[in-house]
Amino acid sequence: MNQKKVDEGIKALESLDPHDEAAFEKAIAAFRHVGQLPFLIFDHPDLPIDVFHARTHEIDNYFETFSDIGLPPAAVVKQFARCNIPGNPVFYCADFRPTSYLELLEYWVEEKNEEFLHVTIGKWTITNDLKALIVTSPFEEDWVTNYDKVHGDKLQHFISQHDGEMKPAMTRMYKFLFDRFRKPAKKDLLTYIITSCYCHLAFGQTKNPIDAILYPSVPFGGKGINIAIKSGYPFNENMKLILVARDSFRRIDSRPLPTFQQSAFKQAIELDYKKEKIIW
Repeated sequence: MNQKKVDEGIKALESLDPHDEAAFEKAIAAFRHVGQLPFLIFDHPDLPIDVFHARTHEIDNYFETFSDIGLPPAAVVKQFARCNIPGNPVFYCADFRPTSYLELLEYWVEEKNEEFLHVTIGKWTITNDLKALIVTSPFEEDWVTNYDKVHGDKLQHFISQHDGEMKPAMTRMYKFLFDRFRKPAKKDLLTYIITSCYCHLAFGQTKNPIDAILYPSVPFGGKGINIAIKSGYPFNENMKLILVARDSFRRIDSRPLPTFQQSAFKQAIELDYKKEKIIW
């Protein structure tokens, strides 16, 4: 890796047509042109931790199995998102329930026009073994969130351990990735292609395996933290579902944007771990 190759790779990524059927392959080629990509990995120090995952309903129903609110099947993952490519699901979860809801809010506003919206939230405890990829900025002036303040020093130390052309090259690459991971991307497919392809390459490396991507919530202004866990992670060994609840919200059309008022809340009365059933 050197700065010339990084600049060429970034130029190729930024010039992609996101609607090109070959956009994914071209993005991967651009990343590979850079050379040995940097991956800053750490063992999550605060385990066990609780995380939340929300799933919106298409109809007014109750999900009945753990799998209904777990990792989505590959067949239903048809679009690029922050950390996944089509056909490769990840388990998106967050540090708090409001973070999970804010991540879905723009989708609710634009695509859920029914009077009532139903969403089921699951709470899991991650007990052990979570190796997380960190993406932050090498520049202190960018450290405006707690996430970046905590991890910025780690990145600077990581970069400082390299010699010669690697230092400016890694600095340029991480600044580019930082800007893309912090950019709202609901209507920016190119950003999703760039970030998800980087995550795809990170998940696929074998030298230092990565379980998850840790990144701040863009809709929450960086106040919340998201974790995207890869499909090959041993969920049953390292995570336990401890609570399930269903929220209902009434959509109130107002300007400039609609609001959502809670109309009902129900918590599952039992979780049958043997049958992996949710008892309402």
